[in-house]
Amino acid sequence: MLLAILLPQFALFWPSLTGQKILLPLDVLTIGTNWIPDGEPLRREAAQDRYLSDLAMVTEINRCFAVSEVRAGRFPLWNPHIYCGAPFFASNHPAVLSPYRLLDYAWPGVEAIAWGQVLKALVAGLGAYLFLRRALQASFLASLTAAALFPLCGYMILWSGFTLANVASFLPWLLLATDATVKRPVGYGVPALALITALILLSGHAANAGHLFVVAILFAAWRVFELHGGASARAWRAFGVVWIGVLLGFALSAPQLLPTIEYMQESSRIAARAAGHIEAEPQGWWALLQMLLPYSLGSGERDAFSIVVTTRFEGAATAYAGLIATLVLAPLAFAHKEHRRLVLFFVGLAAFALVPLLDVPLLIRIFELPPLNLLRNNRFTIATAFALVALAAIGVDALVRGYVVPRRWHWIAIASCVLLVAFCILRLAYPLADESEPREFAWFRRYDSLALGVTCTALLAWFVIRRFGRKYAPVIVGACVLESTILAWGVNPQCERELYYPRLPVLDEIAKRDNGRMLGVKCILPNLAQAAGLDDVRGYDAADPRRIVDVLRASCNPDAREELDYAQTMLHVPKVRSGISDMLGLRWIVLQGTKPGSDVEIFSGYSLYENETALPRAFVPTQVATIVDEEKRIETLAADAFDPRAIAYVETDVPSAFRAPAAGSARVVDEVPSRVTLELELETNALVVLGDAYDAGWHATIDGRAAEVVPVNHALRGVFVERGAKRLEFTYWPKSLTLGLLIGGAALVLMCAWTFAVRKIATT
Repeated sequence: MLLAILLPQFALFWPSLTGQKILLPLDVLTIGTNWIPDGEPLRREAAQDRYLSDLAMVTEINRCFAVSEVRAGRFPLWNPHIYCGAPFFASNHPAVLSPYRLLDYAWPGVEAIAWGQVLKALVAGLGAYLFLRRALQASFLASLTAAALFPLCGYMILWSGFTLANVASFLPWLLLATDATVKRPVGYGVPALALITALILLSGHAANAGHLFVVAILFAAWRVFELHGGASARAWRAFGVVWIGVLLGFALSAPQLLPTIEYMQESSRIAARAAGHIEAEPQGWWALLQMLLPYSLGSGERDAFSIVVTTRFEGAATAYAGLIATLVLAPLAFAHKEHRRLVLFFVGLAAFALVPLLDVPLLIRIFELPPLNLLRNNRFTIATAFALVALAAIGVDALVRGYVVPRRWHWIAIASCVLLVAFCILRLAYPLADESEPREFAWFRRYDSLALGVTCTALLAWFVIRRFGRKYAPVIVGACVLESTILAWGVNPQCERELYYPRLPVLDEIAKRDNGRMLGVKCILPNLAQAAGLDDVRGYDAADPRRIVDVLRASCNPDAREELDYAQTMLHVPKVRSGISDMLGLRWIVLQGTKPGSDVEIFSGYSLYENETALPRAFVPTQVATIVDEEKRIETLAADAFDPRAIAYVETDVPSAFRAPAAGSARVVDEVPSRVTLELELETNALVVLGDAYDAGWHATIDGRAAEVVPVNHALRGVFVERGAKRLEFTYWPKSLTLGLLIGGAALVLMCAWTFAVRKIATT
């Protein structure tokens, strides 16, 4: 079983596992001027798959920051490098408390990325094996089928480097614990269910976790009905205990969950979803074809093109579980005598999870209801992928037990295989790309030929089953695993080590001067500056904190306004002269190529402009005024007349002692990400402004005495300080984290008490 899980992973990722390459799409750094400029020796013609750019431009940078903070003895609560500062732990994606992150903390080198993928596959495969073996009492070969196929399904491979796969790897464990709880409500199932729930919520993608819990609750309801009958007292008790286990798991994860919920309330992106915005449009019924032949509608890979708007990562290719598994083994599950009701559940689950992609009338309305409307429901395909794997495994079990005999309805699946064979032959005869585009032509010829081979193998498998029964079942299972391994080959780029964020002279120069934030105009995108230890006014963390997004929009150059709905500040281009830019400390603007001008410096493919009017991070404005209305406040900040040196705007009444003109100085003397210390020399009472993002989790002390932190100029933070020489210290620790620790601790005590009570009952 372990070999069935691990051998495909070693075959796919051996160069990265041995340190020869890095399991990251670092070649995206050569696209445009993301990082490596034109003319450099490391420049590539094109990236293998440009849609994987987040792995190199966000995920790896988050991993490095989390590891560096933890190994320095600090908990990574705050990231000062993006958005003028933003919550790091609360943004969820960095997965600071994920069990997979433990490998990175112990082994911070880039080799840990590939070994983390192997660990993820091991967890997913072992969970699938135990679910089939223990929950469904399946044969060894059937359980082995699930163990081998689930880590190779489209979802686990396409999202392998993302935290979505971290979460998805626990799905079979969640169902196993749910099944144990339903079968024996007063047993070890509840603490197991709580623990798995907590691990899912800590693994870095709360939205995908929501999909898994939908699956678990539906599965629990079905199993309760199947094992305990209708609305009996025993059935209600079993279903209620499942909810207790899940809620206990939510409580265990409260230290992560509560700060995340608090941060998401300030998210522009989540607010847009709640208002009905859909980030990924449905594919339509063509999705079914992509679910069987994941390359049938094209790809974002090099030398290919996609004939649909939705990428394979956001489409039905993530529901792929193997064509042979879907059209040969899964139909055999209907012959299983013990699991006919469960087979119907998995068929319904697979279909239900595809509703957002297929845009099924009426049913699509379910996904418009809260809280499902806050999730990326095109990613619910993890349920389809696992359901198909489970059906294939049940089909193998039926075959092994001799339940499968030739039936007329088999011809439906056989006819589907014949139609796909005809489709592949037609595509080879009339390819999507012609010979005038040799690379695209060769790409489609290669994958259409592979698809033809797979579909013909599926037909052959049907012949073997109907002719020889279970005799060659292991061979058919081997063909399924081989098919999935071949289709996974090369999906995850493994790049040369020299592409790992090579030094750039322009960024070295900014770091050497070290007196302000930077911004790349359609180059060195947000978060990439962090790889060089620099601070950017923009950011990308899947949340887009509302206050900083508001002020950046207000300072955007109207002639270059462009915005992505999933990263609202990524393409921000500021006005040439802007009070907001000065207020945010935007001193360095990096431009693509070499731009002539006396105020521009040239650095190997980049031009550097210095905004000499940018304010230092800590400053004392002359006047303070109140603007309560949010729209009016932003409009005032966006005006050409706004001068952050002369006036600052707060959202509450200004204390009478601070209404006179102020004078004084402030400077940062010490800082780590979650603590900033300022030395003040104030000639008068004054509002001291720190040009970092405001967040309710920041607290301040003046010479050791607590002081109130107020939002200034909509997005920054400040403190009213009386005259004299003072020491002002900001510390970040959100109240939601304290509350989460208390709830999590109480939940841990309850879980241990439940476990002890069950053990006590068992021994007596």
